[in-house]
Amino acid sequence: MNTNQILDLFLRDHFSPDFRLKAPLFYNADTGIRYEIGNPDPNVSYDSYFKQVKHRALTLFKDTHQADDDLLFIYYDCFKRIPNKPRKFKPISRLLLNSHAVRTLSCIRWRPDEEDDVEDGWEYYRFVLKCKASDIHINKMLFSGRWIYIVNETKKTIFHFYDSRGLDIVSGSPETLRSQYYKRNNWILNYDRERIDSIFS
Repeated sequence: MNTNQILDLFLRDHFSPDFRLKAPLFYNADTGIRYEIGNPDPNVSYDSYFKQVKHRALTLFKDTHQADDDLLFIYYDCFKRIPNKPRKFKPISRLLLNSHAVRTLSCIRWRPDEEDDVEDGWEYYRFVLKCKASDIHINKMLFSGRWIYIVNETKKTIFHFYDSRGLDIVSGSPETLRSQYYKRNNWILNYDRERIDSIFS
């Protein structure tokens, strides 16, 4: 069984049948928390803004992942096919502390949902790599500019840092995230607070 198949099996076993691994992840899951990462104050300096973004993103990852946790690292890539010009995908080895994890990488052609904004002539791919949390360079990974999802097979969660404004963590059960809900309650995005509070009430 390759890592794309392992991912599909995990999603079937732990999430509802209509769940899709796509943004906005929080709105696609029955249980989740959406965090405000960047300071919304327009007067905050650039350096202060990104200092908070980095601190909160890394803190939330460390809150929800232990070094020995089993992870599936997922990212999507696309390109427009040009005749007689082979596509070169960006290497991910620089995002790993354990280069041997690359051996688990699998890739499938991915079909976006009908409602997704896609363009003719473009091809879409999903890459999945299996590793331990300790195998990845999380600082480089989170700020690599890639559209990344991190599935924690051990904790049964999915972590998605969608941009400098926010970050989603979802699971198939409220109990999985209950302690995290209380631990970083003051970082919850107020726009979605009512829905999030109702999940854990």
